[in-house]
Amino acid sequence: MAAVLVGALLLAGCASGPAAPSTDGSAPGDGAFPVTMHNAYGDVAIKKKPERIAALGYADVALASAMGAEVVLVPESFTSVAGVGDDKNLPYIDPLPEDTTWVNPMSINVEQVASTKPDLILATAAFTLDEAMYQQLSDIAPVVTYEKGLYQAASKESAVRVGQALGDPGAADQLIQQADDAIAKTKEELPNLDGGTFLYGQARDGVVVFLVDQENVTARFMQQLGLVSSPRSRNSADRAPCPARST
Repeated sequence: MAAVLVGALLLAGCASGPAAPSTDGSAPGDGAFPVTMHNAYGDVAIKKKPERIAALGYADVALASAMGAEVVLVPESFTSVAGVGDDKNLPYIDPLPEDTTWVNPMSINVEQVASTKPDLILATAAFTLDEAMYQQLSDIAPVVTYEKGLYQAASKESAVRVGQALGDPGAADQLIQQADDAIAKTKEELPNLDGGTFLYGQARDGVVVFLVDQENVTARFMQQLGLVSSPRSRNSADRAPCPARST
């Protein structure tokens, strides 16, 4: 499962949707600048191809780094934040440069973001982002967030959105194809997955207490493998909807 999980994790976890057409007449995803994108907190204009990227969500750094962007600020792994490990990087992301600035995703320091002098801030998967922080970050550089809600977009839409913001739609297409190929190969190698069931949720203090909505990006990925959610958990989720955060 290693190859498919890497491909999927690169795409999973973003919350975004198809970008709005740019106001200058350029088509979404054609790599042209300036381009205007719609965020949950308002439209943002990116005037030129960004060169220094601050990534505030795990999927943001995964996508941007996989597309070859220069990422100057990234979130620490939960392992590092919790003090149970020394590796700040995520296991599915290639090693980052030594001068990379790390930020605590649980408590993003706006001044720390500003100190890296980014010309684009990716926050499509920044789970502590709110409108007040968005406004503060917007004083630093253009901010691209989710379009509707956190983790509500399909993985492919998230990749396309980040590719458009970076001015490299071709890299996004290539990454999507890589993930699709990995999923198809895994389904061939593990045909018994088809029709199997899965349970997906969140752990808190050693107990799984949240059942995630079926439209969540990770649940969609499991469905791509041919798996279906456990009927019992699905019924429980229908009775008591829970936040669709990914973990």
